[in-house]
Amino acid sequence: MPESGVIRFGVHETKKDIKGDFEYNFGISAQDAIEKFGADVVHNKFRQSAVISAQTAARRSLAAGKNIAETQEILNTWKPGIGAIRAKKDPVAALAMAISGLSPEEKAKKRVELEALLAEMD
Repeated sequence: MPESGVIRFGVHETKKDIKGDFEYNFGISAQDAIEKFGADVVHNKFRQSAVISAQTAARRSLAAGKNIAETQEILNTWKPGIGAIRAKKDPVAALAMAISGLSPEEKAKKRVELEALLAEMD
């Protein structure tokens, strides 16, 4: 956490090609921000940010092969700002995705390689 509530940030307005560096005091803590902007503003900004974080977590889970119900279970224990949810990828789904763009000949070759690998594992 910064020692002061001042955050420095840069902006590039692309239509007019203007760049600038700015600073703004957002408050040093949640309580400071509430005193500065009011509880409703702080809570609304938190909710906007948290919804985006939850959507990102859900997208990651679905991309990793989880279904809607499994993703909801992950979100039930999720907390905003506490690390990223990394859903364990389904290896079969990952393999299917990896070979989906191959030609029929390449798929046949990979099938032989996979069957040989699976035979070694038995």
